[in-house]
Amino acid sequence: MARPLRPCRDGCAGCQGVAVPPPQELGSLLVSADLPTRFALIQMIPELPPPPDEALRLLQLGLLDPAAVVRRQVAEVAAGLYRHTGLLRFLQLVRSLRSDADVIVRAQAAILNAELASVRPFIPPPASAAPLAHPEPRSEEHTSE
Repeated sequence: MARPLRPCRDGCAGCQGVAVPPPQELGSLLVSADLPTRFALIQMIPELPPPPDEALRLLQLGLLDPAAVVRRQVAEVAAGLYRHTGLLRFLQLVRSLRSDADVIVRAQAAILNAELASVRPFIPPPASAAPLAHPEPRSEEHTSE
């Protein structure tokens, strides 16, 4: 019978349910690690906590990977993040791979781009736009005179 998990004695943020930012070394691993590690790093990008800036940065590094299999995985992950967030930056990553040196990467990027045509992008409202005020509902008071 499994025992219930308890927080560690250190009281670290991860054990208390607090989002812990990913280590800064992920970017350096993407440019220096072996192929299986680089591939695994790209696969785990969707698990990163918001905001998506770190995911975008890591995927941009993955675009430059010498291995076509890693670049193809970048296309898959970027497409998934675009489906999830609607952020155009992820769609742009997929589109950029349509001109990749590898024919399989180009083909996969083209297929994903076609599939993503039906996904509605998230367009944030302009910062200067004030939210629309909704009028208060009027109470219908009928008085008898």
